[in-house]
Amino acid sequence: MVKALRTQVPWLLGLAILALLYNRLPLASQPTAAETTWQGLLGDQPVEATVWREPEGERLTVAGESLTSLMATWIPVDAGGVILERDLRLEDGNWRSGPLILAAERWQLLLSGEAPDGSRHLVTSDWVRHADGALRPVGVEPEPIGRVIGWANRWGPPTLSVGLVVLSAGWLLQLTRGIFRKQPMAG
Repeated sequence: MVKALRTQVPWLLGLAILALLYNRLPLASQPTAAETTWQGLLGDQPVEATVWREPEGERLTVAGESLTSLMATWIPVDAGGVILERDLRLEDGNWRSGPLILAAERWQLLLSGEAPDGSRHLVTSDWVRHADGALRPVGVEPEPIGRVIGWANRWGPPTLSVGLVVLSAGWLLQLTRGIFRKQPMAG
């Protein structure tokens, strides 16, 4: 019995580890500010829009304190999202949004603001959610850790599923060999 238990424990431990790894997916990375920042002009005012990931959702921060008001409108480019409109508040020299729940993969951000002279301006930028879960301006690729996490999110579940099948088959094969092994006859 002890020998049988000793041969079964590694297989069961391997299955438990695969199940725990599978439950940890999808992974998320915290990208750098450079990865999630877009720079442009709102009229003649330079602006810098950055999306930060926070526990309650993503948050938009826009540097451009010379503006008197700023509104952000997120429009989903593909299915899976709703249009979000947020007035941004000026806090410590930066305009900040409340929490954003951006479920779609591709977005267009419209920033409309009022300059000190009363003129209103509009600028747009395109954003895409990468496999690591981070929202970045179109054309900005994840840094190496983000690419690794993206790979794990994309290929981790099928890889772990194949590993689970292989471990299960090996464990069942070993178990059936022990059951059907010929026992010497007494007598």
